[in-house]
Amino acid sequence: MAAPTAAPRRAPLRRPIAPRVPRRVSGPARRKRRARSTLLERLLALPDHRLVDRLVRGRVWIPLIGFLLIGIVAMQVSMLKLNAGIGTNVEKISTLERTNGQLRADLAQLESGERIQQAAGKLGLVMPAPDQVRYLKVKPR
Repeated sequence: MAAPTAAPRRAPLRRPIAPRVPRRVSGPARRKRRARSTLLERLLALPDHRLVDRLVRGRVWIPLIGFLLIGIVAMQVSMLKLNAGIGTNVEKISTLERTNGQLRADLAQLESGERIQQAAGKLGLVMPAPDQVRYLKVKPR
C-alpha cells in the first residue's frame, strides 16, 4: 500500500484592500445627498409599518372600522337631508318667482292711465282742458 500523500497547501486568500477615496482637488467638501422620500414611497412602506401591523393583528381594528363606517353613514344621511332641503327650496323659489311675475303684471294693469281715467270718470271727475291747467309757485320765505 502506498503512503497517503498530503494535499498541497494553498496560500491563504488575501482580501482586496478597500479602494482609496480620491483626493479632493479644490473647493469645499460636498455633502452627500440623501434620497428624498416621496409620497409614493411612504405609501408603499405603510403596510410594513409597525403600527399598521399591530392594528390589523389586534382586536382594535374591528371597532375602528365600525366607527369609521358609522361616520360614513352619518355623513351620507346628512348629505341626503341637505339635498332634500335644497330641493324644497328650489320649489319654493320657483313658486315665489311665478307669484312675483303675476303680481308685477297686476301692478302694471292697475297703474295704467286708462284705468285711472275710467275710475275718475265713475267718481264724476273730468279731465281739464289744457288752458285750464295752472301751476302754483311757492314763494320762498
